[in-house]
Amino acid sequence: MKKKNLILSFTFLCALLVVFTACNKEAEQDLPYKNNNLKLPAEVAEYRVTELPESFANQISNSQSLEDISNEVATIGRVLFYDTKLSVNNLVSCGSCHKQEFAFSDPVAGSTGFDGDKTPRNAQSIVNCFTKKSFFWDGRVRDLNEMVLKPIGNHIEMGLEELDELEVKLANTDYYPALFEAAYGSSEITKEKIADGLTQFLNALVSIDSKFDKAGGEFFFNQEGFTASELAGAELFWGRARCADCHSGVNMRGWNDEDVANIGLDVEYKDQGIENGHFLVPSLRNVALTAPYMHDGRFASLRDVVNHYNKGIQDHPQLDSRLRGEFGWDPTGDPTVLNLSDKQVDDLVAFLNTFTDEVLIADTKFSDPFVR
Repeated sequence: MKKKNLILSFTFLCALLVVFTACNKEAEQDLPYKNNNLKLPAEVAEYRVTELPESFANQISNSQSLEDISNEVATIGRVLFYDTKLSVNNLVSCGSCHKQEFAFSDPVAGSTGFDGDKTPRNAQSIVNCFTKKSFFWDGRVRDLNEMVLKPIGNHIEMGLEELDELEVKLANTDYYPALFEAAYGSSEITKEKIADGLTQFLNALVSIDSKFDKAGGEFFFNQEGFTASELAGAELFWGRARCADCHSGVNMRGWNDEDVANIGLDVEYKDQGIENGHFLVPSLRNVALTAPYMHDGRFASLRDVVNHYNKGIQDHPQLDSRLRGEFGWDPTGDPTVLNLSDKQVDDLVAFLNTFTDEVLIADTKFSDPFVR
């Protein structure tokens, strides 16, 4: 009988140990999300944008007016953007793939998702979303409110396919109910409010403070303070190199926000993009910070990119007409060969570096509010 009691007691102690260990592990998992790890300023940051350069006139493409951004809602967006609780296993956040120091892009060809798998396309910079009409490399989403939820449910990126689960998950934290109460007058958390918070935060990521912007941000910019190499690069950009044929406007993104092109990366594309190797023309804002380049991150440096257009364009049957013929725009011509010298390539890269916005990448109101 004593032996039996001893066995029962030992079994009971083991069971207690298992329960204690499980609870302790659960507590450890929850610990990084307690309030003492979320460091928001005492005063709500200012996210409204009330002044834009003249070159941005009539550039607002989505329904969110920058002057109407709610500071409290954008604050929720900032917390959501960096919170790994938005992934199914609490391992990755939006900020894991869109890093502030790289102009909210990712410095690898494919980003690492919640389960360690790599995304098939490079994570683009997400600044100046307020000017955009289409999102992702293939432009498959045309509404920012819809776009912000896509990565959360993606099977590679964040894996939380049921957004109803996310509502419950965030409601069980000790900080979101209060944040939603302050922003919406109600602590209720819905996917619509989650999308609104992320949208307003992304709309506040406005890049208008590069050297080029401060000089006017247009073709007739104030050349004072620019080096000889930068000015030579500017002349090439709008001249012989014909970069502006595809990269124009305030974001150097295309003749319109939906401009697509097959730029002759391959004769046969593994990833067909929209179709036949066509992808949205990306913005050149902060381009010096957003390596690697192209939809698959194949080019490690801006020199590699320039050299592609210089001598590496492939003769794909759907090659954009802007890249055919000695002077471009000739659909029957051969792929363009610019034959830029090494010095000219350096000059062009120097000018591209003037698109870097040092203010944006250092602004603390866009930084990670969690203490890791």
